[in-house]
Amino acid sequence: DAARGAVVYTAPSGATAIQGVAPATGTVDERVEEVVAGKRHIADLVLPNSTGDTFIRVELDPAGLTTALAVLGAVPGEHPRALLWATVLELASRGRLPVAELVTALEAHLPGETSEIIPDLVLARSVQVVHQAGLSAHVGDLAERIGQVALRLLRRPGAPEALVETATGAAVSTLHDTDLLRFWLEEGPGDG
Repeated sequence: DAARGAVVYTAPSGATAIQGVAPATGTVDERVEEVVAGKRHIADLVLPNSTGDTFIRVELDPAGLTTALAVLGAVPGEHPRALLWATVLELASRGRLPVAELVTALEAHLPGETSEIIPDLVLARSVQVVHQAGLSAHVGDLAERIGQVALRLLRRPGAPEALVETATGAAVSTLHDTDLLRFWLEEGPGDG
C-alpha cells in the first residue's frame, strides 16, 4: 500500500513479507548470504506459509507488531490478514498488546475488511478480549468503541447474515444507546 509506505510481497513459497522499502538487488544467493550475516534487512514483518492451508502461530517482535498494526487492512489475501488478526488478538489477550491498541486497529482496519469471515470472527473475539484483558477503568469506553465499529459494519449493504448477527450482538452488549436499543427491540436492527 503505497499510501502507507508498505510494500507487500508474496513469495512462491507462500510466505508474505511486508517491508517499508523496495526489494534489494543482487542474486538470491548474495541476498541470502547478506541476510544470514546480518548485513541485509529483508522485511519488517514476515508471515511464513501465509498463503497455505495450515495455521501457524506467529510471534511478532515490537517492530513486527508495529508494522502489522499499521498495514493490517492493506495486506493482500484473506489468509495472511486472518493470521495477523489472530496474532494481534492473541497478543492483546495475553497482555502483550494494550487492549486500547487492539481497539484502535479494529477501528482503523475492520470496517474496510473485504473478507466475509474475518469481521465476524474478529469482532466477536475483540469483545471477549476487552472484557478479559482490559483495565476495568477503561473497559466501558473500549467496549463502546467496539460497539461503534459494529454499527459501521451493520451499515454495510448486503452484509452476510453471520456478520449481521455478530455485529448486532456486539452492539447490544457494548453500546449504552438506550434509544437505539429500544428501536431495535421494536423494529429490528435493519438491513445489513
